[in-house]
Amino acid sequence: MEISGKMTDVLEEVSGQGKNGLWKKRGFLIETGDKYPKKIHFSAWGDLSDVVKNTSTGTILNVFFDIESREYQGKWYTEVKAWKIEGGKPGEASSSNSSSAAVTSSTSNPVVVAPDLSSVEDDGMPF
Repeated sequence: MEISGKMTDVLEEVSGQGKNGLWKKRGFLIETGDKYPKKIHFSAWGDLSDVVKNTSTGTILNVFFDIESREYQGKWYTEVKAWKIEGGKPGEASSSNSSSAAVTSSTSNPVVVAPDLSSVEDDGMPF
């Protein structure tokens, strides 16, 4: 999945030792430019954590992400994991023709492509 928005905050890095070695992640927030803007918290793992750290707030980003939910002791936890970030200049809207760098996490997952619903007739039903 993909979403565009303005980076509003970068959180502290969290790291630790797992069975596969050292890991690190950093949270960041983007705000969509919709009529009713939404703030979304993303997690950037590995090398992508450094990219987020070096990106200034106010920068318009295209974030490619996966959503994952896990159950732990009867409770469910959901994480929005960024696996690729494309960025522009601070306050500049992104375009497909921009020369901005794209960084992909070394642990990237396959891209999930949403179906094209532009040809579906709108019958006014919400489902």
